[in-house]
Amino acid sequence: LLWLPTDAKRSTNVSYVPLALQHSALCLTGAKVTRIIVEGGRATGVEATCKVDGGASTRTIRVRAPYTVVCAGSVY
Repeated sequence: LLWLPTDAKRSTNVSYVPLALQHSALCLTGAKVTRIIVEGGRATGVEATCKVDGGASTRTIRVRAPYTVVCAGSVY
């Protein structure tokens, strides 16, 4: 028998990401957050570095949003 993934556990790639993208969320992969922007005691965004030009250089970006969620996998 050949077993194929069914996404039965409703992982993030099935449940949250598509819904967020449908509601204008921005999904950046490979960005390394270097600072959480805090104003008035609450997180209002992040500053991160991203590789550009095929990894030849990096660029610092600042993302501000009404809601800031910082998460990571179990490895880091």
